[in-house]
Amino acid sequence: VYLSVLLRPAVPAASAQTATIGAAVAVCRAVQELCGLELGIKWVNDLYYQGKKVCGILTEAGTDLESGRLEWLVVGIGLNLTVPEDHLPTDKATSLQLVAHGLPDSMTLRDMIAAHLVDGLRSRLADFEADPHREATRAMEEMRPVCWTLDKPCEAHFVDGTTLRGTALELNPDASLTIRDDNGNLHTVHTADVGVLPQ
Repeated sequence: VYLSVLLRPAVPAASAQTATIGAAVAVCRAVQELCGLELGIKWVNDLYYQGKKVCGILTEAGTDLESGRLEWLVVGIGLNLTVPEDHLPTDKATSLQLVAHGLPDSMTLRDMIAAHLVDGLRSRLADFEADPHREATRAMEEMRPVCWTLDKPCEAHFVDGTTLRGTALELNPDASLTIRDDNGNLHTVHTADVGVLPQ
């Protein structure tokens, strides 16, 4: 599934990160309900099954500089459905057909998951617009139990080329991640590529 959904939520721009988490949770729910698999979320936008990546999510937003509110938000979802093992880009990736049993044919499964995701995002958008703070809290509460990154050694790579290595401790209310480095110092990470290290 390659799916991009254009949203126009009437919420503050700071809520964009929460939308990414909401989309990740929506994918988890769709896969669990339709395929019987429990995925884990690697903060903040990748989904894994037993240590192998099965889905990636990217969001891009446009902001009204005067009001500070989102003008638009595109949620892009790429989910491996029926990719054969020899066509996967890395041995750290997998697809649903390789780990689930009794799935419908690929076209039917694709349409079912796409429809499920769009319905889930539509419902979340309505709730999000009604009360952004409540829905941000809800998204965090839903993500914590399935966040694959928490309590694991990790490495954060920032756009300026620096790296932070430590242990992921907590998801914060603003969707940031708290990492404790090897010296015991706490760092709040808002944007970075965070990888989970072998334990």
